[in-house]
Amino acid sequence: WSTTFEDEEFNLDSYLPDAKRRKENEDAVPSIDSLLCTGASEVGTVRPLQDFNDMLARRDIDLVSKAIGEMKVCIMKLVHESVKDSFYEKAFDCLIALRRGCIREEESQEFNRFLKELKNNFKGKRRNDFWELMVKKKMTLITSSESEDSEASSLDAQKFLSEELDSEIRDGALKGEEEDPSKEETAESLFDMLE
Repeated sequence: WSTTFEDEEFNLDSYLPDAKRRKENEDAVPSIDSLLCTGASEVGTVRPLQDFNDMLARRDIDLVSKAIGEMKVCIMKLVHESVKDSFYEKAFDCLIALRRGCIREEESQEFNRFLKELKNNFKGKRRNDFWELMVKKKMTLITSSESEDSEASSLDAQKFLSEELDSEIRDGALKGEEEDPSKEETAESLFDMLE
């Protein structure tokens, strides 16, 4: 909008209300770059599910590894900062989203390592109640039937959640060493061969 006064032109656009100026900017055709660069670039604790999914959906830049890493940090932060179990459901929802995203992006090994880390950090420790929630809701390893890049079998996934797994492994290893006479004979025969 401009007015001419005696051979001088005045531009009065700067006097337009902000709302009208914004409206004019909204009517402008968006560039391809602005369309591609929409979405989150980090996972926060306020809207972690949306941030994570937005990062995975971006195709202008590969943010998969960053999204997975930040979602893992977010889950740990929600669990550790939770007063009793106040953030557990949100953390568990994030864990579900992480699992789905890792299957979709063929990053199952990363998810399975993280799940083992959660078990190691929480089972029988300060945040055991979060581990119990994972067991109750059957949050387990991604199996090879779910994702081609996974090395975990269905049996591995079932055993992962069982409370007896650790004791079965320890007991089986000790019994196996003590009860297998062929191993003792093999060791003795090896020593005999050295003499």
